[in-house]
Amino acid sequence: MSKSDTSIYDAVCFQGQQCAEKYLQVFLQENDIDIPRTHKLQELLKLCKEIDVSYEMLLPDLQVIEQFAVNIRYPGMTADKDEAKRVFKATQVVHLFVQQQLNISQ
Repeated sequence: MSKSDTSIYDAVCFQGQQCAEKYLQVFLQENDIDIPRTHKLQELLKLCKEIDVSYEMLLPDLQVIEQFAVNIRYPGMTADKDEAKRVFKATQVVHLFVQQQLNISQ
């Protein structure tokens, strides 16, 4: 499979990571916590857990997503369809959880 064939999967994984990062940052912002300059989801999760320990349940999903923060944008790493599906599902879990925690209806 050529790089152009996998580029959609790479994009899904990268954007999923970016979404999860922003969801965690929104929660921190809404709780008046200074947001560190990082792409490390587990670092952001640690801060979220200091406010609400129930955020711990996101750890497995964030572990699926986290590896796609930066490396996927450079030569040498590509995602496949299964990874893209896993990241998409994990991102949905993070989105719905944070939305619920912030009492935001869609």
